[in-house]
Amino acid sequence: MHDVNLQLKKLLRDDQKYTFIVGAGCSINSPSNLPSCNEIMEELIKFTCAKSEIESISKIDGLRFEILLEIIRNQLDNDLKILEFFEQCDKPNIIHFFLAEMINKGHTIITTNFDFLIEYALIKSNNGKDHIFSVITEKDYREFKNIFEYLNTGKKFLFKIHGSMKDILTDRNTKEYFLSLIEKIGSYKSEFDLFFVEPYKGVLLNKLLNNANLILIGYSGQNDFDIIPILKKYHKLQRILWVNHIIDNQGNSNIVEIVNKNEKFSETMDNLDKILFQIKNQNPSVEILRINTNSIEFIKNIMGFECSLDPVDFSIEFRDWLHKNIEIPNTMMKYMIPHILYFNFDRFDDSFRCGIRALEYFNENDDQNHKLLILNNIAWFYFRMGNYSEAILNFGEALKTSQKLGYKDREIIYLSNLGEIYERIKDFPKALQRYKEAMKIVEETGNLTEEFRIINSIIEIYEQMQIYSEALFFSDKAIKISEKLGDLKKKAIISNNIASIHRRLENLNLSLEYFQQSEKIFRRLNDVRNLAICLNNIGTIYQDFGDFSIALEKFKEALDYDEKLKNKEGKAWHLSKVGDVYFNQKNYIESLKYFIDAIKISQELKDFRSEMKFHNMLGKSYYYLRDYTNAVNSFNSGKKIAEMFNDLPTKADFLNNIAGCYFMQLNYEKSLKSAEESLLILKLIGLGKTIKAITLENKIRNIKNQIKL
Repeated sequence: MHDVNLQLKKLLRDDQKYTFIVGAGCSINSPSNLPSCNEIMEELIKFTCAKSEIESISKIDGLRFEILLEIIRNQLDNDLKILEFFEQCDKPNIIHFFLAEMINKGHTIITTNFDFLIEYALIKSNNGKDHIFSVITEKDYREFKNIFEYLNTGKKFLFKIHGSMKDILTDRNTKEYFLSLIEKIGSYKSEFDLFFVEPYKGVLLNKLLNNANLILIGYSGQNDFDIIPILKKYHKLQRILWVNHIIDNQGNSNIVEIVNKNEKFSETMDNLDKILFQIKNQNPSVEILRINTNSIEFIKNIMGFECSLDPVDFSIEFRDWLHKNIEIPNTMMKYMIPHILYFNFDRFDDSFRCGIRALEYFNENDDQNHKLLILNNIAWFYFRMGNYSEAILNFGEALKTSQKLGYKDREIIYLSNLGEIYERIKDFPKALQRYKEAMKIVEETGNLTEEFRIINSIIEIYEQMQIYSEALFFSDKAIKISEKLGDLKKKAIISNNIASIHRRLENLNLSLEYFQQSEKIFRRLNDVRNLAICLNNIGTIYQDFGDFSIALEKFKEALDYDEKLKNKEGKAWHLSKVGDVYFNQKNYIESLKYFIDAIKISQELKDFRSEMKFHNMLGKSYYYLRDYTNAVNSFNSGKKIAEMFNDLPTKADFLNNIAGCYFMQLNYEKSLKSAEESLLILKLIGLGKTIKAITLENKIRNIKNQIKL
C-alpha cells in the first residue's frame, strides 16, 4: 500500500467508459441533506424499540438497515410507508447531477439507494427522460439482459439493485417487487452475494462489469454487505477507484494504491483498507486505488459542466416525519421488535426477556399473530433450557390461539412441538396423541411432506417404546409416501429409521446395511446435515461391534460436517461421542478434551440436560485418571443441574459417583455422607430394592468398615 502521485482530474479520461456504484453517502450533502444510513437506523431503533433496549440493539454486530426494515415491515409497517420519507426530497446535489451527466454520456450507474435524487437530477438537467430507463424489477433485468443491444441504440439506464418503491421516470409502481426483495435481503445476517440471491441481476450486470473501470462513491465499507462479495468474486474488472469521503479534507486529499497482496493486516488499518486488501488478494491483476477526499470536491475537480442547485436545503427531519406519518408503536410492539431482533441475532436471553415483557403488555386489540409468534419463541426458549413444563404451557396456549383463529397450519406445528416435548420427557402416550392429532389434520390437507415428517416422529416413539411392529408399520406408510413424492432423500431417512429399529432388535449387521444405504444416498445428494446424523449412527454400530477405530473415524467426520454447518448442538454431541470412544479405549486424557469442549458449547446453548450428561462422562474420565478432585467438581456440576430439574435418579447417580471419589481419597466421612444420600433418594423414588440400591448398601457397609479401622 503506497501513496500515488496522481491528480484527481487525470483519474477519469474522456475516452474510457466507467461504471459507478453509488451508495447512500452521496445523498448527505447539501441541498439533499438526507440522513445517513446509520442516522436513519438510529432513529428507527428509537422509534420502534423500548427505551431500555435502544443502546443494546444499536450495538448489535451485523445489524443492517435491510434487516431492521424487514422486521419493522413484518410487525409494524407492512407497506413500508417509512420509505416514503425518501420521496419527500427532490433536491439533488452536485454528485447526483454529475451522475446524471455520466448516464447521458453512456456510462453505467448502479445504485443501492432508495431515494430518487439521481432521477430528479436527470429530469432537471433538461435532457428528457424518454430514452432513460430505470432497471428495478426482475422483469426489467430479464428484458434488458442483452444490454449492449439497447445501449447501441442510444438508450440509457439507471440500475437500482436494491429495488425501488416506484419508478419516477415512467410513473411505474414497483412496490410489489421491492417488498419481496427486502424480504430476501433482510434475511441475511452477514455478507451475501446479491447475484447469488437474484441470479438474473448477475446475468445482466456481469456484462457491464466485464473489464470495467469501477468507481465506488458514497460507501464507507462498514455496511456494504452485498457489494463487497461481488467485488471479491468478480475477477474481470480492470480498475477499482474507491472514493473514501472525508468531511473536511483541508487539503489532505491523497490517493493510495493497494499493491502488496501479501501485506498482513495491521492495527492501524481501518475496515476499508482490510476490504480492499481482501479484494486485491482475490483479484491480483486489478488495479485498486483508494481516494481519500471530500466527495463534493472530488466531483467538482472532474466535472466539466455547470448545474443549478436548489438554493433551499431539504430540511425535513426524519424523526419528525416518522412521528407525523407512521403510527407510533404501543408498548407491546416496542418490546416485540427487540424480541425478534435479539432472537435473529442469537441473543436468546435478551429475546426471552423482551418476549415476556411484550406478553405482559398484550391486549385484546393487538394482532393475535404477534401473540402466536412470541408464545412460540418463548416456548422454544423454555424447550432449549430443558424447562419442558413451561414449554408445554406456552405451546399449549399457542395451540388454543391458532385453533380460535382457524390456522390449521399453525395447529400442526404446535401439536408437533408438543409431541416432541412429550417425547423428550418420555411421556410417549401423550406424544403419540399429539402427533396423531397433527397427522389427522395433515391428512385432511393432503400435505404429504408434512405427513411424512409426523410419521417419522411416530416411528421414533414406537422405537423407544419397543413396539417394533408399529414402528415398522408406520415405516411402510412413510416409504409409500416418499415414493409418491419421488423423494430420494425421504427414502434415505426411512432407511435410517428401519436401521434404528434393527439396531434395537440387535440385528446389528442388518442395521448397518440399512444405515450404509442411507449414507450412500446422503453423499449422493450432498446432504451433509443428514449425512452427519447417519455417520453418527454408523459410528455407534461400530462402537457396539467394539471396532473403535472406525467408530472414531465416523464420529470425527460427522464433527467436521457440524463445523461446516455451524451446527453447535450437533458439534457438542459429536464431541461427546468422540470422547466416548477415547474413554472406551481407556485414553482418558484425550476423552477429557472432547468432553470439556462439549460442555462449553452446551453451556453456550443453555442445553443444560446435555451439559449434565457431559459432566458425568468428564467426571468419569478424571476418576480413571485418579484426579479425584476434578472428578468431584465435575460430578457436583452435573448434580446441580439434576437438582435444577428435580431429576432425582440422576442426582442419586452423581452422589454415588462422588462417594466413590471421596472413598479413593480416603475421605470416608464425606464418602459415607454422599453414599447414604444417594441411597435415601433411591428409596424415596421407589427404587430401594433394585440392584443399584443393593450395590449401594454394600458400598455403605464397606465405607463404615473403613471408618472403624
